[in-house]
Amino acid sequence: MVYEEKKFDLPQLQGLSKKQIDIHLGLYGGYVKHVNLLREQLHELESVGGEKFAYAGAETRRRLGFEFNGMRMHEYYFEQFEGGREVFNPHSPLSKILSEKYGSVEKSIEHFKMVGAGTRGIGWTILSFDQRANTPHMTTSLANSQDFPLSSQWTCGNMPIWLTTRQARRNSILKHFSAISIGV
Repeated sequence: MVYEEKKFDLPQLQGLSKKQIDIHLGLYGGYVKHVNLLREQLHELESVGGEKFAYAGAETRRRLGFEFNGMRMHEYYFEQFEGGREVFNPHSPLSKILSEKYGSVEKSIEHFKMVGAGTRGIGWTILSFDQRANTPHMTTSLANSQDFPLSSQWTCGNMPIWLTTRQARRNSILKHFSAISIGV
């Protein structure tokens, strides 16, 4: 299997310049390229087999996790902008679970902003849903180090934000909610 770089139909995004978007689309393309390259390298290492290349294989798998997570996180990030902003449905399942845990949707958004603004360095601020515990979580992932089964986490809306500096993070989080489609 070869992963293909997806094309996204992005509207003009308030608070995010075309240059910023183009930079992140380029980063995304690099992740896709490296996922395919690393998968090919793993296949070659495994075909040789034996203990001689076990360490190289383990390190290649570790790097594959980083590149794969970067690829998927960028896909989730860009997909949320496609189609433009939707009016938030206050009766949606997402609204209900956020209100139950945080008291209201507005309080959940404030909590999300706080989580993102408190993170040091680069990374993602993530709203995920734990199906087993039936609860949302707002977490951060530095760089692309978030190792979790995406299929079980991303079932009830997602809002990853890629940020580069503490000031950019504060500004981006405030503007982010005016651009995303959260009518889930």
